[in-house]
Amino acid sequence: MRIAFLVRLLVVLGMGGLIAGCGLGFDMDDLLTPQDGSMRVNRLIGPPKGVSNRMMTVIGAKAEAEGLPVVVGGRADTNYELAGYMSAASETDGTDIAYVFDILDNDGDRQHRLTGVFTAKTSPGDPWKAVDNTVVEAIAERVVADLKTWYGNDGPSARPPGTPEAVSETPSETPPEPTARPNTTNGAALSGQNPALALLARPRPPAAITAATEASTTLRQPITIALTGIDGAPGDGSKSLSNAVDQALAPYGIDLVPDPEKARYRLAADVSITPPEKGRQAVAIIWTVSDKAGAIGSVRQVNAIPSGSLQTQWGGSAQSAATSAANGIATLVQPNPVK
Repeated sequence: MRIAFLVRLLVVLGMGGLIAGCGLGFDMDDLLTPQDGSMRVNRLIGPPKGVSNRMMTVIGAKAEAEGLPVVVGGRADTNYELAGYMSAASETDGTDIAYVFDILDNDGDRQHRLTGVFTAKTSPGDPWKAVDNTVVEAIAERVVADLKTWYGNDGPSARPPGTPEAVSETPSETPPEPTARPNTTNGAALSGQNPALALLARPRPPAAITAATEASTTLRQPITIALTGIDGAPGDGSKSLSNAVDQALAPYGIDLVPDPEKARYRLAADVSITPPEKGRQAVAIIWTVSDKAGAIGSVRQVNAIPSGSLQTQWGGSAQSAATSAANGIATLVQPNPVK
């Protein structure tokens, strides 16, 4: 059984580029002065621009109606950022919309993660066409309900900024017979379903701004990476992903070494899986690359899967996820990744 993680890779220069790239149409000077515990919503990656803008606008409106200090397109002087990632995949019984929203403090540490999968009506062709206003309203309502719970239970008053969350969910439902998924073709930039997205967290020279594409010839210099951990993966996910990413990075001239002190870079993976809902779960895999100066960036994957299909053995799904992420990881350590 193989669950495909199709890939669309994007590298951007710093957070300023992300904010500018959203194109929300807001006048930054007209925004409200942030309150304590305030949160900005200015990143939703994966959907087309129209869907992304509508989703952020509706989240902002519903949050305001609930009295939450959430500002759409907010400035960096808010205390938190709500960063979202979504994918859409056509299935025989509908369109799966998987979403992940991370609450980040201004140091980039995750304080909480909101995840879920929503099954919309079947849409011929582009699965994003299934995300109409009804779907946007439904997902935004879920997200704001989770935000309200976080603010009320373990939000800013209970966890000061800079204290990262270290929990993840695992499914409890008995695994059904898995359903086959389409196979991943390669690590090239593909539009469509189940995107993996590379986000550059630390500014690089303009030459580093590039779309990840097919690898070409030989690597400029040897690169070593230590895999420091894979957290939250159920079943044999940790071992399977470790072996798979080792194989996937090798063609780029990147070697995984056991000792972080002898490695030029460090790689860690964080896996989150939502509780089962209507036979589906959302799985998010965040691959983070860092060096001695701190985090460089991350490759983020989000997908909808049959409930329980990763509970015991990952099989070909680990290879599919690692293959899709490899070019993004290579892009973060080498501006023009080559095989």
